[in-house]
Amino acid sequence: MDINTVKELIQLLNEENLSVLKIESDDIKVHLERDTSTSKGSTQSVVRPTQPTENKTTDKPADPSKYKEITAPQIGTFYTRKDDHSSENFIQVGDRIEAGDQIGYIEAMKMFNDLKSDVSGIVREIVVANGEDVEFGEVLVLVEPEGN
Repeated sequence: MDINTVKELIQLLNEENLSVLKIESDDIKVHLERDTSTSKGSTQSVVRPTQPTENKTTDKPADPSKYKEITAPQIGTFYTRKDDHSSENFIQVGDRIEAGDQIGYIEAMKMFNDLKSDVSGIVREIVVANGEDVEFGEVLVLVEPEGN
């Protein structure tokens, strides 16, 4: 994605008076967010190229329909790290988890809510990166349940 495309997306965000604009494809993710705390409503942007499909941090079996989705129970910011200054994650792809295990937490309005798994199995994909905003019902983690 070139700089002109990014500028066009920022212009779209401003013209349509959007607060957030997210675009994802196989090779790039764009997250534009308007800072509504200032009178000017400045736009912050993050453009993150993703790895090609063969390099993604997944460990998927041949049939992804066997996955159980762990979804966001609320809106907020999803964290997979145990704290701000740690590189230790609650879970990683390939980990075996039990129902009730903490897999991260969601912060909303300075309230930190533990996020626990409702399924036992192997973590096959962490869909949302540490520190990303999530919506209610958004898929966070894909788990291959035991017995498949």
